[in-house]
Amino acid sequence: MAGNAQARYHGAVKLPIRAALAAGLRDLGPLWPIAVYVAVAQTAGGIAALAVLSVWSPAAPLPPMWLPMAAISVAAATALAVLPPAAAAFVAGYAFGGVPGAAVAAVGTAVGAVLARALVWPRLGAARFAFMRERPRAVAVRRACGDGRAARGVVMLRLAAPFPFAVQNLLLAVAPVPVAAVGIGTLFGVLPVAVASAWAGALLRAARQDSLPPASAAWFGAALLAALAVHAGRRQWRRAGAAADG
Repeated sequence: MAGNAQARYHGAVKLPIRAALAAGLRDLGPLWPIAVYVAVAQTAGGIAALAVLSVWSPAAPLPPMWLPMAAISVAAATALAVLPPAAAAFVAGYAFGGVPGAAVAAVGTAVGAVLARALVWPRLGAARFAFMRERPRAVAVRRACGDGRAARGVVMLRLAAPFPFAVQNLLLAVAPVPVAAVGIGTLFGVLPVAVASAWAGALLRAARQDSLPPASAAWFGAALLAALAVHAGRRQWRRAGAAADG
């Protein structure tokens, strides 16, 4: 009796989840392979980054000669949607220290966003772009980045983070937002999160090196900086949306 009741309970719980998942895939239409790719690629990239950090503990930050290669790696990971900016900045801060790590992460992410906007996502083809062009998120991006405020709109989009970074790049291509505005807006928009994440990565390396837990105040400061940046960006994004609707 108990087993049958439990089976009925699990069936009742799982069925709505399956129905919601199926409805979500139907709503995505021709975009569902892209959604699956982004989810799988970023999960795999995050696991790979954690695996590297779990076994690699340099005694000191890497020399500056490796910074250009690191920036190229971040740009490639961003363009191919393998790592989100915060994860890339964390690894860069772990490898190079707070300030160099934040700089290489911000520049690499901006270059990667330009590559995604200009080269990667346009390969999806006109049919998929036409399907996306009037969807709510694409319309919101087009409104926020229109009327000569494209770079400002990209900054707000990056700070607000209303949807994943790789999806933002896709929507910027669909909108379409000028390439220069994507690069400039991304550079300034990801800077607060890059600084906070690189700082946290540098603290972890220092803690491993000294075999001591990092100072609570330092961790709190990094988290507070990121939280303030996201909060400010969300407010600006809502204001831009309200102004566009009005």
